Amino acid sequence: MRNVLIRTLYERRWFMAGWSIVFLVMTALIMTFYPSFSDSGGIETVAKQLPEQLRGLIGDPSDYKSLDGFIASQIYDIRMTLLIIIMTLVLASGMSLKDEETGDMRTLLATSISRAKLFWQKFLAGVIII
Repeated sequence: MRNVLIRTLYERRWFMAGWSIVFLVMTALIMTFYPSFSDSGGIETVAKQLPEQLRGLIGDPSDYKSLDGFIASQIYDIRMTLLIIIMTLVLASGMSLKDEETGDMRTLLATSISRAKLFWQKFLAGVIII
C-alpha cells in the first residue's frame, strides 16, 4: 500500500497489454496495404486531382514508395497520435474514478501517505504507462 506507483502499474497490467495488442493489430493492418501503395502510382494520381488544401491530409506521395516513409506517414503521423490521446483519456479517468468508486482512495488517504505523494506517484505511473 505504501508504494502507490508499483501498485498502480500492477493493477494496470491488463490495460497496458490490451493497448499494446491494439497498437500491434493496427500496425499490422495498415502494413498489409503497403504493397499496393508502393507498387502502383495511383496515390500520385489521386494527389494531383485533390485541391491544394486537401493534399496535406495524404502527405507526400513519394513517401509511400519506401517502407520508412509509409510507416511515418500512415502510422505515426495521425493514427498513433489519436490512439495515444484516446488511451490517455481512458487511463486518466480510470485511474482517478476507479479508486474513488471502490473506496481505495479513502483507504490510501487514511494511511500516512501525503496527498501530494499520492498524486505524483499516480501521475508518474500514468506517464510510465503511456
